[in-house]
Amino acid sequence: MAVRARPVRKYAQVLATAFFALVFWDLYCILSRTNFVHQNHPYEDLNDCLIRVANVRGVKIYSQNDEDGALLQTLRCMGGHGTKEYFEFGSESGSEVNTRVLRDFYGWHGHLLDGFHENLEIPLHKEFFTPSNIVSLLQKYNVNKNLDVLSVDADYDDFYITREILLAGYRPRVLINEYNTNFGADWTVSVVEKPIDKEKDVFWKGGCYFGASALAFIELVKVFGYTPVFPNHVNFIFIQTNHARDRRLMIPSVDSFPGLTPTLLHSPCQNRIWKNIDPNILQTYAADSTISHSQFAQSFGEINLTHRDSGEWRIFQRNLPSS
Repeated sequence: MAVRARPVRKYAQVLATAFFALVFWDLYCILSRTNFVHQNHPYEDLNDCLIRVANVRGVKIYSQNDEDGALLQTLRCMGGHGTKEYFEFGSESGSEVNTRVLRDFYGWHGHLLDGFHENLEIPLHKEFFTPSNIVSLLQKYNVNKNLDVLSVDADYDDFYITREILLAGYRPRVLINEYNTNFGADWTVSVVEKPIDKEKDVFWKGGCYFGASALAFIELVKVFGYTPVFPNHVNFIFIQTNHARDRRLMIPSVDSFPGLTPTLLHSPCQNRIWKNIDPNILQTYAADSTISHSQFAQSFGEINLTHRDSGEWRIFQRNLPSS
């Protein structure tokens, strides 16, 4: 009898193992869904279009990396091509930009800005842009406040320029920001602001001291109603949260971005002073129109960071004074 009972006991153990595996799988699925579900809508009623944006990799036509494919998928999710208006700055000659695919293939219109290039056939305008003048430049080129795509690449003070644009009431359906990928998801920092009237004397010099970290941008645009849907190792794509909710779209968890691995990009930037972007201060001052961009920047404390490079990793740490 004992010999015959062993297969029965073994079969029961297999069933029990399978049962608990299914229970844990169901629990995992439920918990995973909470990353995307809206508070007011059941998961089953939502469209997963935006969730798929992060899976669009390697589709490059004119963009520097694979922004072309991700941007087209994002627009598809967010209602299509709309009024077909874009505005992009930091575009160099205009040949390798995020919005060219929209202009050349889909008949979009808009303006490009760059500090060193001009080609009015595109049209690309030679303009030097700063947090102090970016809004006046948008007004100069009659940019609609509800344009479809805005792409920001200033190579240095992107964080402060983005804040000024959003503070002025511009609300693109899709916002693209270059960010400093060297920080991964570990730091919420930006470069120190440029001194007023000396902006042309301070610029990116080819190292890793530029722009702002992913977490800094995520916290900034959240104040103005945006959430990320796609990053690569250069750019972030953000969309308006309320528009996504209106379209009953699942919204990717912000905790999924930009990923856990810092990427070593450009030459070292040891022992540099950064602005430590406190989310609480950001919530208080980012949308306050009475505070200038310099006052906004000065509201954040400073931090001296060094880093250690290992393979393709760049790990930052606070540079403590020697005792």
